[in-house]
Formats: sequence, structure tokens, C-alpha cells
Amino acid sequence: MVGDLRDSLRESQRAQQETEERLRVADARNAVFAQRFAFIQQEFVDLNIENEQLKHEVSDGQRDLQSLRGRLWAATREAQNAKADSKRMSDIQLDEHTAARAEVDRLKSFEEELERLRPQLVDLHAESEELKAEVTRLKQYEAEARVLKPLMAELQESIPRCFELLNNFPDNAFGIQRRTGLLGQRFRNLQQALETASNQSGGTIASASTEVESMGFDWPWETL
Repeated sequence: MVGDLRDSLRESQRAQQETEERLRVADARNAVFAQRFAFIQQEFVDLNIENEQLKHEVSDGQRDLQSLRGRLWAATREAQNAKADSKRMSDIQLDEHTAARAEVDRLKSFEEELERLRPQLVDLHAESEELKAEVTRLKQYEAEARVLKPLMAELQESIPRCFELLNNFPDNAFGIQRRTGLLGQRFRNLQQALETASNQSGGTIASASTEVESMGFDWPWETL
């Protein structure tokens, strides 16, 4: 979009240069027309003087008068043509000035629109970076959940064996009770870690915490 705006701006500048060149040509033509008008005005003065002289010269004066009338008619026609040309040039200049102003306004509007959209593009880029960071954190939480899940399964298998040893060997109940207490504390630590990871991931690994709660262990050493 910025490239298109630059191309449009260069095209507008080129059109403006062409317009200025046309204006210079028109000014030169107007100067020529002004000189021709001055010449015609001088011709009118000369014709009036000659007309007064011709009044005293009947025969030759009549022929000269006819000639002067022809010159006067030609000069008048030329003046009318010059005036019409000047009017056409003025109209052309006005149209070109109007077109140039419209093009400049259009380019200015494009630049303002670009400046208006620039902050939105910056915000979108920042939001994209935040989403990338969030995805990275979620992947990390999922990886931690995958690591914790087999540990929970291993702990679930170890606890029944501890209960069995506790029932079969009452003489060693204190040592087994201590080991079982350590396993229980490890189980609670793992469960808390899963819950923390689930809260931070916005529910992404909530199923792992649900599996821990569904185990429903009853710790007998609490009543021993």
C-alpha cells in the first residue's frame, strides 16, 4: 500500500511539473498577445491620423481609406482570435490547477489513512508476540503435566503395597508408617503441582488434576 502511495505521489509530482510547464508556455503566449494588442492599439492611432490626412486627399485618400479599412478589419479579427485564445488558455489553466489540487488532496488523504492505521499495526504485532509467549507457556505446562502423570501412576501403585506391608508386618509398622507418610506427602505435593499448573494454563491440563482427585485415597496413618 505504501508503494502505491509513493507511485501516486510521483505521478502527481510529474503531472504538477507538466502543469507548471504549460503555465509557463501560457504566460509566454499571453505576453505575445499583449504585444500584439499594443501593436493593434498603435495601429488604431495611426489609422485615425491617416484618416484625418485622407480627408484632404479625395481620390487617393479613398483608395487609401479602403486599404486602411481592410487592415482595420484584419486587425480586429486578429484581436478577437487572440482574445478567444486567451480565454481558452485561462480555462485550461483553471482545469489543470483544479486537477492538481484534487490529486494533492487525495495523496494527503492516503497519507493520513496510513498514519491512522500505523498504531493498529503496531498493536497487532505486540498482541501477536504476547500470544506466542502464551502458547509457549501452555506447551511448557503441558510438558510438566506429561512428566507428572506417570509419577502419579507410580505413586498410586506404591501406596497399596505400603498398606499391604503395614497389615502383614505389624512389628515394623512404625517404619512402614513413616515411609507411607512420606509417600502421602509426595502425593499431596504432586497433586498441588498439578492444580497449580492447571490454574496457570487456564484449564489446559485440568484433566490431570481431575484424575488425581478421582483416586480417592484414604490415608490410614492419620488414625493410627
